[in-house]
Amino acid sequence: LTTRLNKYQAFLAEIKYQQKKLQQHYRIPFNLAFQEKLGVKNSFDAISQLIDSPNQEISFLAKLVGVNDHSNKYKVELGYNIQNQSLNTELNLTDSSSFILIQKPFQNHQDITESNLFVDADFQYLLNTTTISFALNASIFRQALKTENRIQSFNQFFISPSILLSSKFDQSNLLFTYKYSPKNPTVNNFYSNYILSNYRGFQSGLQDLTRWQNHLFFLNFSNFNIYNNFKY
Repeated sequence: LTTRLNKYQAFLAEIKYQQKKLQQHYRIPFNLAFQEKLGVKNSFDAISQLIDSPNQEISFLAKLVGVNDHSNKYKVELGYNIQNQSLNTELNLTDSSSFILIQKPFQNHQDITESNLFVDADFQYLLNTTTISFALNASIFRQALKTENRIQSFNQFFISPSILLSSKFDQSNLLFTYKYSPKNPTVNNFYSNYILSNYRGFQSGLQDLTRWQNHLFFLNFSNFNIYNNFKY
């Protein structure tokens, strides 16, 4: 839904529903490294892994965008989304006459539910040959992880700012950017048991819910002389 309120403002609203189902089946030749790590006495023709990862998401977004007489722009968003992701893995050993399903710790069955209520504000100002952009995101985020053995949850309110400064003067350009953007691990980062990761081994993922902190700094000065460029 898009509505033009006046010649300076427009309102947009949308509701989305997405459903995905990813299934993967890996099959590779069996070797002595697997025989040792799995603790089996017999040799097999192949080792295979089945991954089933369904995903459902519902989101709502309302957005107000505008511009004034001086070409300064602004955008305000209010949104909410909720997502459920699952990860199920099974490991099998096969040969011409037998089929063995490997039990723990080589199976994973888990679900992650995430919800995020957020407000975004973005403003852009033009001052002669200088552009200043400032954005602020405020979110209430919740993540819950359910495995075969336990249930844990993570709740956090956070504010994420960013600023961009771009200026042109005397045939030169100056650009500065800073952004703080926390990132949440997905269901593919969480698996308490092992998964087949290559032709000779396994790996395990995160055990506990967490949040990664990302800070981005960028500074660039340049002019038309190719030998006078500095970046940080």
